[in-house]
Amino acid sequence: MFTSSTRHIICLVVTLQAISFAAAQLYQLTDETGAFNVSTKADDYINQNRRQYNATLQNFLDQIADINTSLENQVTSLDKQKELLLKQIKETNERLQPLEGLNAQAEFCVQKYEAELPYADIVKANIESCFATARGSYAGIVSQLNVLYSNLLNYYNADFRNALLTCSRTFPNPSINYTNCILPVISRTNTVTNNQRTSFVTTFQTANCALTARIDATVSCSYAFYNSALVSLGAAERLINDCISGVSASKPCIPVTAGCSIVKNVRVNETTDFTNVNITNLLVGLSKAQGCVELRYL
Repeated sequence: MFTSSTRHIICLVVTLQAISFAAAQLYQLTDETGAFNVSTKADDYINQNRRQYNATLQNFLDQIADINTSLENQVTSLDKQKELLLKQIKETNERLQPLEGLNAQAEFCVQKYEAELPYADIVKANIESCFATARGSYAGIVSQLNVLYSNLLNYYNADFRNALLTCSRTFPNPSINYTNCILPVISRTNTVTNNQRTSFVTTFQTANCALTARIDATVSCSYAFYNSALVSLGAAERLINDCISGVSASKPCIPVTAGCSIVKNVRVNETTDFTNVNITNLLVGLSKAQGCVELRYL
């Protein structure tokens, strides 16, 4: 039988062994589960997803900016054509205006047909109105893309942020409960992000189609003014040169190769009054049987 003192010693030893074992077990549990690293791992996980969310937002902004860049590049290209056209109008005017000083006939011809020349300021304003319409359409083209971007940004700044705050206020960090709280928050946010990405892709395709249609409309709009100006420019220069050369600006009744049996010459000069309705009848003595009369302005 153990004495009383012996029993006390044995109990003390057993107690100390139990405490040592418990302490060893506690240290081992803490070390194996990485409880010292829970905070770091949870924060790293959150930050890693935050970086992906920021990348998604930046990708949205980049694609929206790409639409504006494409539109501006097309307008810039058309603007260069505009500048070339304005330069051609200026050079034509500079080439024709001095002809007025050659003689009275040249002065008459230039003054007669100079109104046919396109006005540079009007041409410039008309073409630039096409550009203004194109640029004004940009906001409408990307409006839905901006909505998707704003919705996702607001979700991150409100729903996602508030959910994480709730977890941090409810559970200590580090703890398993805190980790289990943030995991579904990240999962929900990833689902929202993926859904918004899918919607953005579809909406971006629609926006690209709208962009293509707007560019086509801008090209057609500006081309109409380009073409009109070039036609007027060429016609005016030809009329002035033909007038100075004494070539009739009017077309014959039938092809020139066939010729007209009767030719009437009409002399014009700087004193000719084209507003006078009383002129010599050039058809006196002619009949329908003669078929064609050619009038030549000299």
